[in-house]
Amino acid sequence: MTMLNENHCLVHGFVVWDGVSRAETLDDGGKKFSVKIAVDPNDPQAIQELHNLEQQQINSGQFKGNLPAGAHRAIGQVSGNEKLSEWFNGYYIINAVTYQAPQIVDANSGQDMQPMAWGPKLYTGARIGVIVSPREYNNKQKGVGWWLSGIGIYPNDQSPQLNIGGGGYDARQAFGGGGQQAPQGQQGYGNQAPQQAPQQQQYGGQPQQQQQ
Repeated sequence: MTMLNENHCLVHGFVVWDGVSRAETLDDGGKKFSVKIAVDPNDPQAIQELHNLEQQQINSGQFKGNLPAGAHRAIGQVSGNEKLSEWFNGYYIINAVTYQAPQIVDANSGQDMQPMAWGPKLYTGARIGVIVSPREYNNKQKGVGWWLSGIGIYPNDQSPQLNIGGGGYDARQAFGGGGQQAPQGQQGYGNQAPQQAPQQQQYGGQPQQQQQ
């Protein structure tokens, strides 16, 4: 993880939900874009920095240091009784949102990517970088989370596509494809050599709309 300024950081992880290519349409006709990633627990500095940013938001925002009962935290951890634990047991989960289409770049060059280029590479299980900053919300739901300011795609990433949140049966197995192979422990997840990060200047500021 890289701190870009006092509020924004670049963190890498594996996609567990793509709400960018499948943006949610809001009641007012606007769009909500989101991406949820799993962050490797073997990067303690990244996890600590995320916790620090979360706590800074709690202390400096409207919650004045104390989240109300039932409020959501900005960081969760996958435990053994969850669907995600098959691939990401012990990983930390963050969910970042924006109400403007996020900028998506080639993480190696920093150049903008068009949907036809990034679409096939933004899949469940793909390794990406996201630029996030802490946010708070206090409406129907309460808590702290993350603004999404940009996404870095690794065009040559070969991480396997995962069937997370599917219908309960792998169609490839039914039709003779042999089924999906889960990553072996953390060999394929989180221990890859670092790649060049998206360039900071390619990313804009955080959105202003305060919704959940």
